[in-house]
Amino acid sequence: VSRLRVCKAIRWAADRMRFSAIKLLKCLVVLNVALFAVWQWTSVCHSQQQKGDAAAGAMRADDSKSDQLLRALTREVEALQKTATEKKERIKQLELESNIAAAHSKTADGDAADDDVDVDQLARAQPGRQSSAQSARKQYEKMSSIRPKNEYDVVPWSAFTLTDFFRTDIGVGKEPGGRLRGRHRAEVDLVVNAALDALSSPYGREHFIEGFKRTDRYLGTQYDLLFRNPKMPDEVRRVRMMRALQPLEPGDGEGDLARASTTALRQLHMERRDLRVIVPAVGRPKHLKDFVRHFIAHTLGVQTGGKYTRLTPALSLTVVAMTANLAALRAMESAVKEVCTGVQYTACDVVSEHRHSDWSAAVLAGLQAHANDAAADSIVMVSNMDLRMAKETLDHCRSLADRRKRAVWQIPFQLYNPALVHGSSDVSFAKQAKLSSAAGFWSEDDYSTACMHRSDLMAALTKLAGTTVSHPSSVDPPLALYRHFVHSNRAAVMRVPDRSLFRLYRPVSCEWKAVQNPVEAKKAEERHNRCREWKSRSLAPHKALAQLAFGPPEDRDKLAKQDKELLRDMAL
Repeated sequence: VSRLRVCKAIRWAADRMRFSAIKLLKCLVVLNVALFAVWQWTSVCHSQQQKGDAAAGAMRADDSKSDQLLRALTREVEALQKTATEKKERIKQLELESNIAAAHSKTADGDAADDDVDVDQLARAQPGRQSSAQSARKQYEKMSSIRPKNEYDVVPWSAFTLTDFFRTDIGVGKEPGGRLRGRHRAEVDLVVNAALDALSSPYGREHFIEGFKRTDRYLGTQYDLLFRNPKMPDEVRRVRMMRALQPLEPGDGEGDLARASTTALRQLHMERRDLRVIVPAVGRPKHLKDFVRHFIAHTLGVQTGGKYTRLTPALSLTVVAMTANLAALRAMESAVKEVCTGVQYTACDVVSEHRHSDWSAAVLAGLQAHANDAAADSIVMVSNMDLRMAKETLDHCRSLADRRKRAVWQIPFQLYNPALVHGSSDVSFAKQAKLSSAAGFWSEDDYSTACMHRSDLMAALTKLAGTTVSHPSSVDPPLALYRHFVHSNRAAVMRVPDRSLFRLYRPVSCEWKAVQNPVEAKKAEERHNRCREWKSRSLAPHKALAQLAFGPPEDRDKLAKQDKELLRDMAL
């Protein structure tokens, strides 16, 4: 029995162990199957990721190679285009220089052969109007945005026709103008023909009125040409051209070069642009009367039945009497009214400005007296009664002034003392008005003749009035106005000699008054020195002054009978 119990116990333990082993074996089989499935899934994912990374790397390599190839091809194309453009421009420039040199060789002898310049050949040699020199364009735009430092930094313009030129930089020859010869003639022909190509038919060389140019060493050469419309005589076309460190092309001389195609041509109805001439005057009713008479006779141009009327070109004359003396005001009003009424010209009046004796205040009073001009923003020309102008002077003012873009200061031709030049003080203006070094000189330091739109002038005078009250200055008001535009960004300044504008000689008295204040004494001394310097320049040419100073005493005695003050100044 004991043995049987032991066998049963052993058998029961063996059964339990076999059952546990089978169960354990099953668990191990399930675990191995799960681990194998996980391993298979991981292997598949890893292989797929490797394949995707390989494909992406291949694509990136292909894209990189394509981009490199495209950039290389683009650089090669740009280099070829740049080389072709430079060669093309160089060929055109060489052709232009050869044509100008040929024209210059034909006219080097200085005789009448300069009229035979081959204009057609020069016109065919002109370069294209659209330049691809981006570097020159950027350089021009950068330099044109720099304002001048002062009035001496402004480059003056010169005027020219098809045969003559007029300039302020007279050079060694000391002549204010002369005939176009050689390369100068070839340049004018080239520019005029280029402008005619821009205008197209029916314009021709016979319709060219006058041109203006200036050469700035940083910007290049700028041209402003005026043409008369053959179909409408009262209409003028203005063509702006430039050679801004590159071949000639239409463009705006003061603005953005990129707007050249829209601002190169401008149609101006000369006789339809309102113009008001404002003349500040102090006393001298006889001289004022002579000025008004000459103004009416030489600027209106149309006379019907012995009278002048207010024509479609609204040309008005306003004289501002800068005096508080009632008798002097009445004398000036009588002088103007006598002349205007005699020819039945109704567009002239006299405005009184007795509160201030300042030039700027007088001009501002003339503008405020005609507030109706503000609606049309008419053109205003400020002048003085010592000037003698013609219809061409007003045409230049109408054509060159541009609202918020350009203000024009016309340089008059100062005439010498007729007593020293012609031997008598009683000489007609027609005999004196000659553009030669023996008759006078370009008065570059005369800023009294300004031409601009009414809104530009009103804004400048208003600002100057506030500045003068807070910071008084000893600078002459016309020069202060000019300096304001030089430093302002409102409008560019154009200084150009006007061959139809003359300034008569008037005796100047340079009085010296002792002042106790050291600062005021220094200013008075500077004004006195400027006055004497101006008087010595405006008397006569050097030859006449030398003859007077070192010549025989008989000449001095003869002059003493005509101008005692002049002889006293010569002795001093």
